[in-house]
Amino acid sequence: MPRLPSSQAGSSVGHAAPAFPPVTDASEPDQPTDDSQLSVLTLNVWGLNYISKLRVPRIKAIATHLASRSTPNYDFVCLQEIWYESKDWRFLKHALAARYPHSKFFYSGAFGSGLAILSRWPILESDTQPYSLNGQPINVGQGDWFVGKACGCVTVDHPRLGLVDVWNTHFVAAGGEDGPEYKRSHRITQAAIQELGVTCDSPLNTWTAGKPLDERATRGAGKRLDYVFFRGPVDADSTTGPALSYAASASSRGKLACKSSSVVVTDIVPDLNCSYSDHFGVESIFDIISDPPPSTSDAARKVGQHRVLTASLHALSGGFAASRSTQMSHFYVFGAALLLAISLIVASIFQPLGGVNPVFVLLAVVAGWAGTTMLYSALVWGEWEKRTLRTVMELIELELEHLRPSQNGAASRTSADQAATGTLF
Repeated sequence: MPRLPSSQAGSSVGHAAPAFPPVTDASEPDQPTDDSQLSVLTLNVWGLNYISKLRVPRIKAIATHLASRSTPNYDFVCLQEIWYESKDWRFLKHALAARYPHSKFFYSGAFGSGLAILSRWPILESDTQPYSLNGQPINVGQGDWFVGKACGCVTVDHPRLGLVDVWNTHFVAAGGEDGPEYKRSHRITQAAIQELGVTCDSPLNTWTAGKPLDERATRGAGKRLDYVFFRGPVDADSTTGPALSYAASASSRGKLACKSSSVVVTDIVPDLNCSYSDHFGVESIFDIISDPPPSTSDAARKVGQHRVLTASLHALSGGFAASRSTQMSHFYVFGAALLLAISLIVASIFQPLGGVNPVFVLLAVVAGWAGTTMLYSALVWGEWEKRTLRTVMELIELELEHLRPSQNGAASRTSADQAATGTLF
């Protein structure tokens, strides 16, 4: 049976950890396979080595839970924050191989993305796409830039739907929900978020109970930070064009309709008296139907999309202005550090106490190092951040133009008139 080595310092591999339950339990047909439905579970396992409390027994408990006969046999399990790939992921992969014979861990950044997908169906392709903006490299404590937050995708061969893309992602931690708006700019470049349910900072979670919460979390008895988004299969012969950006297309292979979505993995781990993670999981069940369900009107959908995109554009604009301000402040710090380093070197030459010279030189080196870091942050990262924000802003502006067909039509007529009279160029 696969075993997860103990995380305690000084322990050896020979220190036996409790064996994982027999994998035959997961392989028995305790739940019938239904190809008319598709089920997904997403769970943040909180697997930071040396930081996450009771990491090893919790990982074992998560594996036991997923292999339990009482747990649905999901088509896909998307996991986040598996930072200890060489131990935690390999344990989970082998322990759940009977129920989920296909799996993928996504590598990214210096320490990995922490993302993984377990699948019942064969994985044909995979892809990892690191985000262009992942916090600032100077914010070492947050760590988002170093781990390389990313979006991982697997393409599987589903018996009913054919080729299906399953994506798993984990956004940057910085930003929050209460503003100011510019602090959310990096998150917005990664996705747009809706409000549903509570999966984090819940008073029912032992790891966050009693934790000081911001006003938003207090008002909602927690936060919703975990989501399952979906879109139906796309017909290769479809001619709907840009409409695919906003709605799933009909297909002869069927279409997904969400039957239920709920917060799960909320129980207490037996014998540990704690929650499985500092996040709860989200379970979504989809019906695979032949006839598409009635949808909301196109006008109502566009109004909602326009509102979300406009709010996102405002936040990105604030983030762009803040990025310029931060870049200039780092340039100023670089100049000050450079002057300080030069002054310390000159002072070490002319000061009369020989024993103080090494101290002055050491301080000059520290000032030079700090100045170099600020120059790198301002010149390289500052431009990187601004250009990425600008790219996303332009994409959103194009989407907003698409949502204004009447204005687009007027603009097209004006361009045609100008071309006819020879005044376009």
